[in-house]
Amino acid sequence: MGEVNIELYEILKESECHLREDLDGKVIAWACINHYSLKDFCESLSCDYFDDSPLSCFLYYDGSISIELNGIMSYEGHKLSSYGKCFEEWDKYKDKVLKFEKVRDENRRFTLSNMKG
Repeated sequence: MGEVNIELYEILKESECHLREDLDGKVIAWACINHYSLKDFCESLSCDYFDDSPLSCFLYYDGSISIELNGIMSYEGHKLSSYGKCFEEWDKYKDKVLKFEKVRDENRRFTLSNMKG
């Protein structure tokens, strides 16, 4: 497991979290955060995230909010796989997520090595 935000991890473990594929085959992570936990959720993140990034979310009739997590994980510098156990569908999408992260990491290393040279 890679780096995780322990506070965020605990909130996600207590929340309803799902993985889905978009039309391009990218795995999208969503969490349904209870409105009682929303303050803790926001405080667990870098405060700049809400100022600098668009946030995809939906408000439900019961007051809970469904929030797309991919951008948050990326902004925090964390891998989705580190939070895998929080998602009900992890076993279904695990291989696809790990493959994506491996390619992304290789591309970052390649880019950084070219910047140094």
